Order: sequence, then structure tokens, then C-alpha cells
Amino acid sequence: MVIFYFSGNFFTLISYFIKSNFVLGGVFILKASFLPLSKSLPNKTYKIISINCKGQIKRRLLDMGIIPGTFIKNIQSSPLGDPSAFLVRGTVIAIRKEDTKKIVVESI
Repeated sequence: MVIFYFSGNFFTLISYFIKSNFVLGGVFILKASFLPLSKSLPNKTYKIISINCKGQIKRRLLDMGIIPGTFIKNIQSSPLGDPSAFLVRGTVIAIRKEDTKKIVVESI
């Protein structure tokens, strides 16, 4: 499965046909309910799908428990909106808005 972002939406590339898909250049595409963590709603739980960054930032996020398949809950935002607090594996962590834009989650 490959996830990509196009025109404000996240899509999943799949290798088999599912009813209600559409074809783009010979590849089946299924629009998914994926969104960046920066667009998450307060007090709602999400499942982490992927982390779209490299280097030290990715290593730091992985070390804090931001791992694909893990559940994350948006607890609150600071008064100015940056950073936001998230509950991950029983620990509250603060993540900058620019970093939350790189974390793809799925609403559950």
C-alpha cells in the first residue's frame, strides 16, 4: 500500500480492484480517511499511518512512541495553537504544528 497526498487529499494506491474505485493512469486509487495530525480534532483518537519526515525529527518522533499502528489522542492545543498535546501510549507529549503536518493518521 502506498499513501500519497494530492490536491488537499490523501490517497492510497492498491494493487487490486475494489468496488467504487476510480482508475488514474492504469492504477487503482482508493480515497481514504487519512489526514495530517495537524488537522485532528480535540479529544478524538486516531491511528498513526505513517511519518513523512527524515533524519533527527523522525528519530525523535519514533523515540517518543509515534510509530505506525499506534493510537494517538489529541488532548489540547496551546492558546496560540502551537504546540499541541497528544496522548500516546499513556504519556502526554507536546508536538510542534510543523511536525504534526508530517504525521498521517486515520480516524477510528
